[in-house]
Amino acid sequence: MEFSDVRRVYDFERNGEAAANRLANYPPLWEGIQWSTGIDCLIVVIRHIYCNGMMSPDLTKDLKWFAESEALNPILGHAWHMFGKEDAEVAKATEDREKVHEVLLSLSILPSASFKDICDSSLMNETFWSQEMFRLSHPPVDATTGDAIQLSADEIAELSKLEFKPGAPGDCIQNVVDKAFGQGEWKGRQIFTVPHQPCVFRVLYRADNNLCDSVSIKQLKTLKLPVWAQVEGEECACFQEIDRVDYFLMAIVRLGAEGDRPDFVRTYSPYGQNFACAYRPRLFMANDWSISDAPQDYMLFYGYRPVDVGNIDVTDFPEVTEGREHGGTLDLIDSDMEEAKAKLQAGEAIKITTLPVNDIPPPPSEPRPSDVLDDRLERGKAPPEREPEDVDMTIAPPSASMRSSTGQDSDAMDVDDEKASV
Repeated sequence: MEFSDVRRVYDFERNGEAAANRLANYPPLWEGIQWSTGIDCLIVVIRHIYCNGMMSPDLTKDLKWFAESEALNPILGHAWHMFGKEDAEVAKATEDREKVHEVLLSLSILPSASFKDICDSSLMNETFWSQEMFRLSHPPVDATTGDAIQLSADEIAELSKLEFKPGAPGDCIQNVVDKAFGQGEWKGRQIFTVPHQPCVFRVLYRADNNLCDSVSIKQLKTLKLPVWAQVEGEECACFQEIDRVDYFLMAIVRLGAEGDRPDFVRTYSPYGQNFACAYRPRLFMANDWSISDAPQDYMLFYGYRPVDVGNIDVTDFPEVTEGREHGGTLDLIDSDMEEAKAKLQAGEAIKITTLPVNDIPPPPSEPRPSDVLDDRLERGKAPPEREPEDVDMTIAPPSASMRSSTGQDSDAMDVDDEKASV
C-alpha cells in the first residue's frame, strides 16, 4: 500500500532532507486547482513552516497540541500530502482534496474563499496561529494593574500579526517590529507585552502606490526580533534588551482582490534564495508579479533562521529565481553552488575569506531541514528525487461533488513549464 502522507513515506531521523525537499518543492496539484487558490497558497506556506520548524521525528509528542489541531482542521493534515505531477499522484491528491472540502463546508468555510479569509479564520487561529510556538509576544498584562489579560484564540493570533504600511519614503519594516513591544494601546486598553521567540510570525504589508519604490525585496528579506530580560532588583517589572534573533522571509502571499487576480505565493530558503520547485502551477505560483507592485496588500511570513549563513548576504539573491536550461539535477545543484560562491566572493573582495564547505548554502530545492524544538535535526542520506520535468497535461473536469463544493466548472490544469532552477 502506497502512502500519500510525507510522515508515512519518510523516516525523519534518517531521511529528513528528502522529506523537507518534498514539502518545499512539491506544491498542491489536483484537478480542481483553479477554484481554490487561497487554500493552495496556504498549503504551500504551511508546508514551508513544516519543513523549517516541525520536522521532529516525534512531532505529536513534542507538540502535544498538533494531533488535536490536525483532527479539527483538515488543511493541516492535507499539507503533509506527497503531491506530484504524475497522473496517479494528481488523482490521489484530488481524491483527498475533495474530502478536505467536504469537511470545510461542514464547518461553514467555503473552499473557494480567499487566502486571507481562510488564513485569518477562527479555524486556523484556534488550531494553529494561537499556539505558543507562533506567539509574537508573551501573554500581555494590563499596563496599569499588571493583571494578566485573557485572550481568545482569535485575539492571540491578531496580536501576533504586525502591519507594515509605509507612510513616507525610508520607512522600514524593522521599525514596526521594534515598536511592537512594551507599553501600547490595543483595542482601547493599555497593555504591556514582552517579545517572545516564535517559530514563525506574520506581517501584513500594504504597499502604497506613491511609495512603491521605497521598499524593495532586499529590505524585506530579514528581520530581527529583540530578546528582553527582566532587570533584577527593581520594584516594578523592568526589562532590557539583551540580544536580537534573526528571522528570514520564508514566504510572500500576494493577496488577491475581488474582481482582480487570485492569490499568489512565493517561498524562500533561509539563505535568501527563491524556491523554484519541481513544478509551478501558474494559477497560484506565477512569476509575473513583484513585491514592488502597488497599491497592493501582501502577507509576509518570517521564520526563525535555524542555520548560520556565515558571510553570505541573504539579501543579494533576486526576488524570483530565473529559469535556466535543464542540464540535470546535479548540474543545477553545481550551478547554484557556484552562484552562491560568486556572491560571497564579490561581497568579500577586500577581505579574503575561505568559506568552509559546510557553510555553502544548499540550492533552494534541497533545504536543510531544521527542528526548532531540538535545535537541529539529525540528518541522514536522502534518497534521490526524480528530476524536475516539463509538465504538459490536460485534466478532466472535477467530479460532481467538487463542482458542488466550488460552484464552478473545471477546464484544465495550468502548470508552468519552466525548468526548475534548483
